[in-house]
Amino acid sequence: MLRPSSLQLVDFQWKLGMAVSSDSCRSLKYPYVAVMLKVADQSGQVKSKSFEMTIPQFQVCNLTHSILGHCSVIAA
Repeated sequence: MLRPSSLQLVDFQWKLGMAVSSDSCRSLKYPYVAVMLKVADQSGQVKSKSFEMTIPQFQVCNLTHSILGHCSVIAA
């Protein structure tokens, strides 16, 4: 597993979405952030990562990024 410090962020995209229903629930009304990352390792190989976060998780990650200079989610 690569350490976050050995990765370079190539692209970061996000979009806000709303889950309105699921198989088990008719009305969710659940906001989320879909994150799409492209990171390069030391050899230059680019890998894509995508995941969804709740709004509070995204806010914490943004604060972490501001303070530490990186988001630990990138390495996951």
